[in-house]
Amino acid sequence: MKPQHTQQLTLDDIIPRLRKARTTTRNGLRQVVACCPAHDDNNPSLSITETADGKLLWHCHAGCSQEAVQQALERLAGVNRETVKLIPPREKQSTSKQSTPAQPLTLAELANAKRLSAVKLFTWNVRTQPDGNIAIHYLTRDGVVSAIQYRYALAGDNRFKWRKHDIPILYGLWRLNDWITADTLYLCEGTTDTWSMWHAGLPALGIPSASTWREEWWRELDGYPKIVLIPDTDKAGADLAEKLANTCPEQYRERVYVLQLPDGVKDVNELWQRENGDVERFKQVLDGCEIRAIAQYHRELHDCAIAQNDTADDEDEKPLFVPITELLARTPARELEYVPLLGTDGLIARGTITLIGAHPKAGKTTLLKHACREWVKQNLRVVYLTEDPEIIWRERVKEFPELHTSTFLLNDFTRAHPEHWVRELRKLEPDVVVVDTIRRFVPTKDENDSASVSVALAPLVDLVHHLPRTAIVLVHHTKKNLSADGEITDIAGSHAYTAEVDAIFLLAPVRENKFQRVLTPVAGRFWKFTPEPLVLELSESGTEYRVMGTVAEVLPLTRSESAKQKVLNAIQVLGSATRTDIEEYLDGMGEKIPERTIRDALLKLYEDGKVERDGRGTRGEPHIYRVADSGNLAIGQSLNTLPDCQNSTHHTSTSDGEPNLFAVAPETPNGNSGNLATA
Repeated sequence: MKPQHTQQLTLDDIIPRLRKARTTTRNGLRQVVACCPAHDDNNPSLSITETADGKLLWHCHAGCSQEAVQQALERLAGVNRETVKLIPPREKQSTSKQSTPAQPLTLAELANAKRLSAVKLFTWNVRTQPDGNIAIHYLTRDGVVSAIQYRYALAGDNRFKWRKHDIPILYGLWRLNDWITADTLYLCEGTTDTWSMWHAGLPALGIPSASTWREEWWRELDGYPKIVLIPDTDKAGADLAEKLANTCPEQYRERVYVLQLPDGVKDVNELWQRENGDVERFKQVLDGCEIRAIAQYHRELHDCAIAQNDTADDEDEKPLFVPITELLARTPARELEYVPLLGTDGLIARGTITLIGAHPKAGKTTLLKHACREWVKQNLRVVYLTEDPEIIWRERVKEFPELHTSTFLLNDFTRAHPEHWVRELRKLEPDVVVVDTIRRFVPTKDENDSASVSVALAPLVDLVHHLPRTAIVLVHHTKKNLSADGEITDIAGSHAYTAEVDAIFLLAPVRENKFQRVLTPVAGRFWKFTPEPLVLELSESGTEYRVMGTVAEVLPLTRSESAKQKVLNAIQVLGSATRTDIEEYLDGMGEKIPERTIRDALLKLYEDGKVERDGRGTRGEPHIYRVADSGNLAIGQSLNTLPDCQNSTHHTSTSDGEPNLFAVAPETPNGNSGNLATA
């Protein structure tokens, strides 16, 4: 690996900016494995080592050059910044229409076109990419990069693109601490409008686009007496204002307003340019704009919609088929969003159905209860259709108090027709629905019959059309014998189970480590490339479940430790033995361990002081090994499979009236409520 370093580049500068970074220490040196910033990387392929003198060595296993990685790391760390100056007012552009070839967009060109300061844009985490395009960094309140939006051109339909698997957030959250004493916070549509407000010294956050608004973003605006939305004066801006009006919580309605820009002005930046970047004139125009309470604005939109409906054609007169351009224009464009799985993004998408298959008691429910813990901590609403009785969930709540929340809902009894569940789910509009298992809640007369399975799954398949932001996770069993690498055919029952879902995962135990599982992505409609299988590990206390890395990264180490233990056990049984004796003993026990692996295990055990050896180690006088007094270990340590939390099935009766299908997770045993018995 060719060493590359710069005096200004440190590991502490880089780690917070890297995606999926995992830090370890080996031989006193820090090492990091993360996604490579020099290419579109979802599976961590970049390794970085910090030498004793603070220099950095790196290597991209996907093939990026050393120079490309260095430039990307320096860009993330903020070193070697380009020389930028304030751009003077741009010259008046010619009105003649001339077609010019598309060229890479630079920071200076963007600032000049929008009449903004390139220096300030750089300060606000806007960077020129090596290929000449613009990267806009979206930071959290803590200053951590959460998403990156790329800009490729000044105009056009495809000028923006998100970094793969990133979930958009409000732009400017890291500046909220600067505006704690402000009375008014503005909401703008897009980053350019937000920069224009910042140039005028006005506190503002940017909504990435008219189609990306999320209801949970209201929580970021808490504490401001007055919140003013400035939408663009086009249909997308009107749709955004309506979306905010529909999602505005009751406690915000009296302090949220909508500002109407002057006639002929499309957006905030266009007003900024019209006033030639004059801060005082820009503020005076904004002060003179009409502002309406969002409740009044919503009523006006409603009245306008009624008037339009009165003049619309009858439903029967509408065509059955329309061009795709018209069909897609009816609703705002929506970026594909994901819910994390043990901190890993890009696996479970909203608006899709994901199937997780495994043998009974292989750890499916254990995985999902840890995932639910992660989701509710992120304020996501989760509905869990469980076949486990109340007593099991009481123990889980004691183990994970985070589950004791109103955003985590359980079914009040174990069996019901799928259409009943779907009707309730449409009312709740949760972020995640877990069905554990589909044999219990989506029963079919014959699960090997494709037609029966398709009919049974139809209510859930139709549900995704009504809940485009809900991720549905189905739990199912696999066949007795699994293929070596994981195949769709490993799922039990008819192929309709796999045909009706959007993504499929297999969960299998690791023979060498009872705390580890391999999660294998088998198929996904929204994956450009199938992700690598991941190794999950449960802590011995059972309180933490985390992704250790890919199979190629983790399992060789796991199997090496397992081989060491087996060799040590053989020495304990034999008392003293040569390497040949150990090989023959393990072979007789059915353990097919390669000779080289046994050699390495003996050397490591000797270096660790767990075994002693005599002899010269030659062919005529081989080493004789015996267990050191301080290294005695229990013989025959068992490798049990990870226990699954799916235990007995609990049946309760229902009342004749329509039941309340879901209940909040039970309280801890010290509480007085939380009884999940049916009415």
